[in-house]
Order: sequence, then structure tokens, then C-alpha cells
Amino acid sequence: MALLARWLCLILVIILATTACGRISEEFPTLSRENQTAPTEDLVKSDPQGPIPHPNLPASPSTPVTPEIVSNPEEKIKYKTQIIPTDIWTTPELKEIPQIFQETAELYVLADKPVLSPMTLTRRLRASLEKGHDILKSKGYYEGEVTGWMEIKEDSPETVVVIKFNLGELYHLGTSQVIARLESPPENSPENSTKALDGSKPADNKENPRPQLQVPQPQGSWPSQDLKEAGWVSGQPALADQVLAIVERNVAIWTAKGYPKVKTVATSYFLDPEKKLLNAEVTMEPGYFALMGPLVLKSEGDVKNEYVQNLVNWKVGQVWHQPSVDRFVESMFQTGLFKSVEPSVGEEDESGHRPVVIEASSTMFRSISGSINYDSDFGPGVAVTWEHRNLTGWGDRLRLEAPVWTDLYQLGASYIRPYFFSPKQSFLMDLSLIHEKADTYTLSAISTAVGLERRLSRHLTGLIQVSLEAGYLEEEIKPKTKYTIYGLPLALDWDYSDDLLNPTKGTRLKLSLRPYMGDYFDQFKIIKSRLDASHYFPIMRDGRLVFAIRGAAGGIWGADRTKLPATLRFYGGGGGSMRGYEYQSVGPRNELNKPDGGGAMAEVSGEIRWRWSETMGATAFVDGGMVYDKPEISKIGQSFLWGGGLGFRYYTPIGPFRLDLATPLTPRPEDSALQIYLSLGQSF
Repeated sequence: MALLARWLCLILVIILATTACGRISEEFPTLSRENQTAPTEDLVKSDPQGPIPHPNLPASPSTPVTPEIVSNPEEKIKYKTQIIPTDIWTTPELKEIPQIFQETAELYVLADKPVLSPMTLTRRLRASLEKGHDILKSKGYYEGEVTGWMEIKEDSPETVVVIKFNLGELYHLGTSQVIARLESPPENSPENSTKALDGSKPADNKENPRPQLQVPQPQGSWPSQDLKEAGWVSGQPALADQVLAIVERNVAIWTAKGYPKVKTVATSYFLDPEKKLLNAEVTMEPGYFALMGPLVLKSEGDVKNEYVQNLVNWKVGQVWHQPSVDRFVESMFQTGLFKSVEPSVGEEDESGHRPVVIEASSTMFRSISGSINYDSDFGPGVAVTWEHRNLTGWGDRLRLEAPVWTDLYQLGASYIRPYFFSPKQSFLMDLSLIHEKADTYTLSAISTAVGLERRLSRHLTGLIQVSLEAGYLEEEIKPKTKYTIYGLPLALDWDYSDDLLNPTKGTRLKLSLRPYMGDYFDQFKIIKSRLDASHYFPIMRDGRLVFAIRGAAGGIWGADRTKLPATLRFYGGGGGSMRGYEYQSVGPRNELNKPDGGGAMAEVSGEIRWRWSETMGATAFVDGGMVYDKPEISKIGQSFLWGGGLGFRYYTPIGPFRLDLATPLTPRPEDSALQIYLSLGQSF
């Protein structure tokens, strides 16, 4: 009986314990995440990031979520998240706060993942409130609060999760200080952080004295004792991304003023709740002060050291300037001859200079390629190309190509020798054999040009050439005859755009002035000129929506255009001119009503370019223009033909591939309703 009584007591205890542990509250807890005002000392942080979280938080939960196991997994909790409208919805500069919250908070990021228990939803809410509070701090609202709760309605199967933002007062930038020290104290030293959390310094210990910070006596002066030069402006909103950028920019300022090994070892931020200010203290280890020495190149490959020396953009003995080193590395990559370039600071030599050491490895210099093409102006075709990008070790390029189209056969060779007697100057030579059959003429000729291209400034390039073209030309209204053209082409190219292949902002101007003399039934002397201008307006900051405009005008002076070879005249229409009209179909016509070329031209274009992904985009465009019999200023703009259409873009590393569909907006009887253009690169 005693044993039976013990078993009954044990069973009773188990039943009572199971009953107590198995009870689950039917109520969902109400949670809030509020920032309580704390003393200034409690808000000090000594890690490099400080208390300011970066606003671009990853789109993943900050707290791991482990779904609970339930007896019936089919019974899932459905919920939707609602943000109560406050002033963050009505103030334009604050609309980003709920947008970032919706992109990063667990309640939204994991909305498609099943919620299997109330506690799972509770954890999501708690993590989301933490995320919202970090976002407020990143926008300067350090006293803001984010609250949230859950509402269950009897007539709805969904739980409504409600979020409310209370911003509080906006903090602004206060004072900043930069402290320079020679080296870091030992990790276990009480001086390892710039200040203690309470703002006091540890007391001296005579038996184990504190290590003293050795502030070096620089050969140059300290760049700055505050962050003003890096962009710190007292009174501006204390936005996290801007503050972090200022601290990063401060390092760049030091490296540009003689300290290549400078680093930030501690960044402390102090909140002043009374004045609503954020103050900063940055501790730097500047390392050694350096003067720039010569270039020491350690390269694997056949690129001559003398060629790379031409790229050097600093003077031996000047204060170390890291941006110059960075631009030099970029110049090495732009040659296309190197696949890796690693810069470093060498040991100080007897003169007190530190050489710039470059370890580089070369790319492959030779390539051969073939392609099957289609050009809107010349029809289908094939092309074979061979290229050597370092023929003699000086980065000189020899290119042989043979494109063959339905109406154009060509065999060409081009040679470019950079740094020709000057780092800013290149030697160019072109030679080509051409056979072209156009609507109004048939041409068989050889042409060559030799010249110099010189960079006059960062954005301005000049070109001068001597050219010769000779061959046979047959026009529909003229017999086949021999012709010769001597030229002295001159050009100025000013490029202030942000990208050579796909510009999204900036301006381009190109002026060409080409004196020609020659013989075509009779001798002639002319000057042919043309001015092209384009501008790119970024509608969206990231360059995904751009408005581009273009204008061009040209004229021939010195002879009537009918006395000139057809190749010297102006033509309009085609993928690079006025889309919607056939190639070379716009302008004066001969007795057979065929395009005859003109003595002057004017064109305008406008495009809206939208790039919705890294590889895909579209455009809407309008082109207008006319080719005139002779250059008369009063006629420019008259009798314009207009075309318009839509285009599609596929972006590649060598430029966008474009497909344009255009129609004439001022059609003539001979014009087709649709023109299709395929090409590589933007239209302008």
C-alpha cells in the first residue's frame, strides 16, 4: 500500500506540472522600443563606427528566427503590417524612413515565410522595432521612439501588426576634434580607448605608469585638428551616412598630405541632449611623414619600363600625395596592358624619399576575332579582326580588320603609338582600301592619314592629320573618273561627360575644320567644317533615367558642292543621323530624283533613356534635320524632316547594344513607314 501511495503521488505531481506548463496565453504581448534620455557619458562609443548605424542596412533579419514546431503545421498565423501615418509621410525629406523600414525590417522581409506560433511573430516585431530605432538614429533622431503592437479582429483571419514612429527632435552636428598619436598603447592598457566612458582619465600608477602617447614632430604640418576640411559643418543634420563619409574622407586628406600609412584607430561620438548636438572625436595614427621618390616597377611581361615611366604624374621630393598614386594606377589599367597593379610605399632612401613601388602583371597582347553583323545602313556583313596591343613594348597598337557588307567592302590597318615625344601625345596612322556602292555613286579608292593627337587638358584633345584619298568615282549623272583629294584635317574634342560609352551626365563638343584640295574633273580648294554638341541631364541620381540632347551643323566653303567628289558632300538619314529615314536619303536630289549630297547640314535630337536593370533599358527619341544645297545661315532650321520612335538597349562591358524602331513624322512619298536600326553604342 505504501508503494502504491507513492506511485499515485508521483503521477499526481506529473499531471499538475504538465497542466501548468502546457497553458499558453491567448493574449499577444504589446511591445515598444523607446530611447530613454541618458547622460552624455553613457552614449560614448569607442569603436570605429560609433553609435551611428549605417542607413543602408542589409535586407535580412538582425535576429535569427527559428520557427516553432507545432502539432499542426497547417495552422499558420497570417498577418499584415501597418505603419500609422505621421509627419514622416508628409515631409519629403523624411519619406525615406518608412521606405528603408519596409526594405529591411523582419516583418516585411520575412512576410512570405510562415508564422507558426505567436512567439515567432513576437520575435519578428521585436527585431523590427530595433531596426526602426536604428533607422531613426541614422537619420539624426536619437531621441525618437518606435512602438508596435498587435491587433486581432474577430471578423478577420489576419493579425494586424501596427507600427508607429515618433521622431522627437533632430540632432545636428556640433564640434569635432582630431587627435593624432604616434602609436597605439598596448591592448591591455587603460589608455587603449581615447577616453573612459565617464569622460575621466585613469589615475597615474607610479609602480606601473601609463604608457605616454608619443606625438611625432612632423616634417610637414598636421592636415587638420578637426573634421571641417573633411566636410564637417556645425549646424547641419547629424545624418549617419554623411558622418561616416566625413570620417572616411578625413583619412584621404591625411594620405594626400604626406602620411601614406595613416589610419583611424578610434572614433568617439558624444550626444548633448540639452543642445541636441552630436560631437565627434577621431583618434588617428598618422604613421611616418613621407616624401615621394621615383617609381620602382616590378612587372612580369614585355611592357618597357620607359613606357610606364611616362605615366608618372608626381615629382620626386614632393610631399606624399596618395591621389596621384591612385591616378597613376588607373592610368596603367587604362592602357589595357595590365591585369593587376598593386602599389606600395618603399623604404626610405638616402635622400629621405620613399619610392612608389608597383607590382604589376601583363595581359595577353594579341587577339583575333570574327563576327557576323547587321548594319542598318550597309545591310548584313562579316568581319575579321587581328590586333596586337603592345607591338614594340611601348603600348603601341596595330590593328588589321576586314569588314565586308552588302554595299561596302573594306580592308583597313591602323597604328597608334602613345607617348610620341611627349606623354600627352600619340602618333596615328590609318590605311584602307574601300569599295562602296551607294544609291548615287560607286567608289573604289585607297585612303591614308598620318597625324598627331595631343591631350591639351584633362577634357580637351586636339588632332592634326595629313590625308590622301585617291581612286575612281562613278556617279549616276556623271561618267566614271579618277579623283584625288589632299587634306589637312584639324579637330578639337572637349569631353566633360562621365562615361565614354554610355554617358549619363555632362557635355561634349567637337569642332572639325578640314581644308581640302584636289582634282575631280577640275581642280578645287574648299574648307569643310562641322560642329557637334551634346548634353546629358540625369533625371534620377543613379543615372537610370537620362534626358540627352544633340545638335550638329556643318558647311562647305570655297566651291559649289556639285563640283566636288560625292564623298566630300553632306548626307542625312540613317542610324547616326536622322532615324526614320533611309541612309543618305535626306537632302538635295539630282535629275533622277536620287540623293545628291549637299553643301550644308543641320540636325537635332532628343532622347529619354531609361535603364531599369544592369543589362536592360529602353529609349524614346525624336530626330530632326535637313541637308541644304549651300551654307546659308538664314536657311538653318528650315524645312526640317522629323522622325521618332522607340529603342531598346542591352548593356554590355563594351557599350550598349541598341535596337531602334523609327518612323518618319514628316513623311515623303518615297519614305517607308518603318526603319530598323541595329548597332553598338548609344546613338550619341
